[in-house]
This record gives sequence, structure tokens and C-alpha cells, in this order.
Amino acid sequence: MKRIQLPKKLLSALCAAALLVGAMPGALAAESTQQVSIQQQSIATNAGVFTYIDAQGGLWSWGDSLTGGVGNGTTSSTTGTPEKILDNVVFVSSGLNNNGAAIQSDGSLWVWGDTSLDMDYANQAWAPVRLEGVKVLLPDGTVSQPTEEPERTELRHSGSTTLEKLSKEEIVQLLNQASSTLPNPVLTEEPSIHAPYATGAVDHQALEAAAQRLNVLRRLAGVPQVQLDDSLSENAQYGAVLLAHLGSLNHTPSKPSDMDNSFYQKAYEATSTSNIAAGMDLLESVDMFMQDSDASNVARVGHRRWQLNPELGRVGFGYAQNLDSIYRDFVTEKVTDTSGSGCDYDFIGWPASGNFPNYLDSFDANTAWSVVLNPDDYQVPTQSGLVVTLVRQSDGKTWTLDGKDSYTPAASGRYLNVETSGVGNCIIFRPDGVTKYEGVYQVTIDGLKDRSGKAVDFTYQVDFFSQPDNASKPSDWAAASVQEAIQLGVVPFELQTGYTQTATRQEICALVVRFYETVTGSPVQGRVSFSDTKDEDVEKAAYLGIVNGVGDGSFHPNDPLTREQAAVMLTRLAQSMSKHLPAAEANFTDRAEISPWALEATGAIQGCGVMNGVGGGRFAPSLSYSREQCITTLMRLYHYISK
Repeated sequence: MKRIQLPKKLLSALCAAALLVGAMPGALAAESTQQVSIQQQSIATNAGVFTYIDAQGGLWSWGDSLTGGVGNGTTSSTTGTPEKILDNVVFVSSGLNNNGAAIQSDGSLWVWGDTSLDMDYANQAWAPVRLEGVKVLLPDGTVSQPTEEPERTELRHSGSTTLEKLSKEEIVQLLNQASSTLPNPVLTEEPSIHAPYATGAVDHQALEAAAQRLNVLRRLAGVPQVQLDDSLSENAQYGAVLLAHLGSLNHTPSKPSDMDNSFYQKAYEATSTSNIAAGMDLLESVDMFMQDSDASNVARVGHRRWQLNPELGRVGFGYAQNLDSIYRDFVTEKVTDTSGSGCDYDFIGWPASGNFPNYLDSFDANTAWSVVLNPDDYQVPTQSGLVVTLVRQSDGKTWTLDGKDSYTPAASGRYLNVETSGVGNCIIFRPDGVTKYEGVYQVTIDGLKDRSGKAVDFTYQVDFFSQPDNASKPSDWAAASVQEAIQLGVVPFELQTGYTQTATRQEICALVVRFYETVTGSPVQGRVSFSDTKDEDVEKAAYLGIVNGVGDGSFHPNDPLTREQAAVMLTRLAQSMSKHLPAAEANFTDRAEISPWALEATGAIQGCGVMNGVGGGRFAPSLSYSREQCITTLMRLYHYISK
């Protein structure tokens, strides 16, 4: 549906009509924060048009549509089958002039058909359009205010506004530098989990490794770092011993009969103010607390929210074992401190906006997403007023989670909840049917309002990437060019691996677009779309004229790249940068095998020394082209046009 601004004369008349509608018995309206749910005017007929509202609020229409009176977007003479033209409708009325009006549950007024004042058919709306600024008068004297649509803004970013977003390379380096192992043994002094109780001692390196792991995850989320505090760890150790004694988890455990009161009070203080875990070591527990998506925790993701609290400044860890328990390991994490400096932020997201690794133990296909809003910037959200939409950009797959629907907490599947207790006002959601997150996902949350009550446009993106294959190295002949290209910044992170494998049509687009934008310093603004891919690099390369489709509006992004295709794309890349390669004849023994559309480019690219043959005087136009060949010839082109 579209929104229009009508002429003042017509708008005034329609406002008057809306007031008359509101004065009719059973007319409904509501303040913007109230949803109208009663359907007292659910059927309307007039001038050959029939409309009715179904039980779900869908408005159906059929009949004479000569001037758009049916509202289905056409002006055919008749529409014999009912068609849905609007959702969330609570009131409908048909006019004598082959037109109609409807009120939605948010109090907004929509009209269609001939909306002219003198029946001269000068103003026609073939589908429902929303009237701006119209209020509906209720019989009790109250007036509805249609829900304001938010002003569209740029993509939002999670985390501190003063922390730079990390590149994929920086994230990989951050994760690789963090300790992934604990000292052996973890305990330098064995605790006693039976009377007489004793805390024992955890190797300080193990405690530091746990704090480092937490700081790595906090850096990914864009919140300030925390400090390991020995006094908090000392208290946490009491709690770990008590949990190990019980062999189970309990934030408020009862006092064992053989435990002295002093030990118990310290242990109770720890368990009641800590994240607690069983069945995993210190490092694993930090990731598990961030995962937080099992049936008993997904409604709150409270452990995660404590770990990502911007005001958290000091942490402590405790660890003990009970070899007779099925869980064996017990961990306490003191995370309720608020001595940190905090930060200015719009929201705290997990996964965070921007680049995000898809190989973390703390985030997998069944992990719930969370958005913690800055309470200084947003009103407290209500679940019934929210709609969360996720779009996977690679194929356009869309998930819509409506807050008015019901959701059952579970370890997987569709889910939506709003949790306002504890740390921050949190929106928790999860799509279904995802096996692994790859590429860009866009999240839009409708229904949020700022502190003044104004509707907010809230959209952000997460770009998931896989762990690089460190064993993959370019061939010796290509190593220098690949390294130079990476340093120049023209090789996307995803292509810094698997150098010998065949490149795809999409991958060459990623390379040439990065090359163009890096060398020229100008981002590509335009796009040309295809029916079988929404990849941004493909659309940019097509806009630059570097690539074309294969017919029927498709591109075949995953098809292997051939040598003659590479020759054409490299030549067009130079042209897009106003660097025209000199014409030359393709001098190969298999010249007749080169496609006519690639013959000129092959000659030019050979003439300037960017691409050569495969031996024996042959070009082998249909042979596949590898990633390292793409990168190497790209750098040859770079040096040629830089002369």
C-alpha cells in the first residue's frame, strides 16, 4: 500500500466524511497506543461493490471496479471473485460514488475508488491509500490518532558509538590471539566439597583466560573491556564449592547441615549474584552464558545480558569439581558489578551489527538474537506492538515475527519475546529453518518509539562470515601477487583462502568491485538487479558495465568463471575506470574457439600482458579460472593502468 498527500480541498471533505463515519453507531477508533479489536461494521455494499471483513481483520472486496471501486489495483469492469485489499481492518463503508473507506486497528483511514468531490472521476485511487493527518471521532468524544510511520534513517549500529567496528581480518586476529586452552591442572589446590569445606585455589592463568574470553566476546559486541578482580574470584570460589557439593545448579541453595554459617553465607552471596554453569570448564562456560538459548533461558537471555552489560567493570570466576556428579565441573561467574565506565550506545546486539563470525560456540543456527535498547533513547517496548522482520539478502528469504502471535520457549524454532527485567529492555527473537548463518541478514524492528513517543525506524545488518582455512596458501608463482593484492586491500576476506579452486562469476565480481572502489576511492552507488541473486557486488559490477546476465534476467552467480569471461571482465574493468586498453588481435592457435563476444577483449588483454596463454600457443577460452589467477591478473592490470 502507498501513502499519499491529497489536495487540501479533497482532504477537508474527506476529514468531514471521516467525522461522519465516526459519529455513526458502532464506529470505532482508538488512540495510537490502543488497538481497536471490535468489528461492528463488517459488511458494506453500494454502487455494485461488495466488501466484508473476515475474522482476522482482512478486508475483501468484489464487484464493479470501473473506477477502482473494488480497490484491488485494477479498473476492470467487474471482479467476480473476492480479493483481499487491506489487513487489520475494523470498519468499512462503501460510498455512492463507486468508492470505499476503511479504518484500520491503529485508527488510520484508508480510501479507494473515485474520491473526487463532484463525481467527475478526477481523483481515482485504484487501491487503498492512507489519508495523512486524518483523525476519527468516536461516539464518546475521543479522537483517534493514526500511528505515525517512522522517518527512514540509515542502518543502525550496535555497541559503543566510540568503538570502531572491526573488519573481518581484525575479528579473526582477535579470536586467534585469545587463549583457547586452560593450564593443566586448572586447580593449583584442590577444594574440599565436603566437611571440612575449603575453597582450594584456581590457577590464576585459568582465571585470566576466562576473563580474556569474556573480553573478546564483549569486543565483538562493542562494549568496554572488564578487569579480572581477585576479590570477586575469591568470593566466586565459595559458590563453586557449594554447587559442586550439591551436584546441581541453584542460585539460592539451602545450607548443608555440615557447612558452617560463615562459609555458607559467602557461598550463597556468590551463587545468588553470579552466572552459574555445570558440565563445562571456565572457557566453555563463558560461551555458554552468551549462547543462553535453551528452553529455560531463551525468554530472558539473562546470562548474556549480564555479560554484555556496558557498565560491567570487574568480574571474578570460581571453579570446582565433583567427580561423582554427572556434571563434574561447576563454574560461578561474578558479573553483577556496575563499576565500569559504560558507554554511549544505541543498542547492544548479539549477534552484533556489521561483521560477525559464524563459527563461535556462543552463536549457532539455534541461538536467539537479542537487542538491548538504550533506555535513555527508547520507550519501554511492548511485545504486542512489535514486528521483527529478518531478510537473508543472498536469496531474499524473509521471516516475519509478529508480537501479537504466541511463542513457546524452546531450544530451536521461531521465537519472539520482550524482556524488560534485569539488564536493559531486551527484544529476543529467532528465525526457524536456518542451518548455518552465511552472508548478510537485515533486521527491521517495527513498533519502537523514542523517549518523546515518536516512531523509530530501526534497521541493522549482520554480515556473517566463516572461519578462514589457514592451510590454504597460493601457489608459489602467485604468492607475491596475492600478498600484494591483500596489502592493497582488493581481496575480500572470503577470498583469502582456497586460492587454487575455481573462481565463480560472483567471486570475480567481488574482486573487481573491491578493486574499483579501492583504486578510484569512489564507492559504487548504482545497482543492476538479477532474478537469481541479490549479491551486492554482482549488482555493482553490472552497474559499472563489467558483467552482464546470461539471459532471462538471471546471472548464474555460482557458475565457474571461464578464461574468456575473465578476459572480458578485466577489459571492461579498465574501461569503467577510463583506462582503455589498446586494441590488439588475439594471437592464439585456438583463436577460432574464442566466443565472438570475447575475441576483442582477449586480444586487448593479451596485448598489454595481463593474460597469457596456457602453453602451446593456446588460450583455452572455456577453461576454468582460479582465484589466484584472478588475483594475479588483477594486479597485472593494476600495474599496467598505473604507468
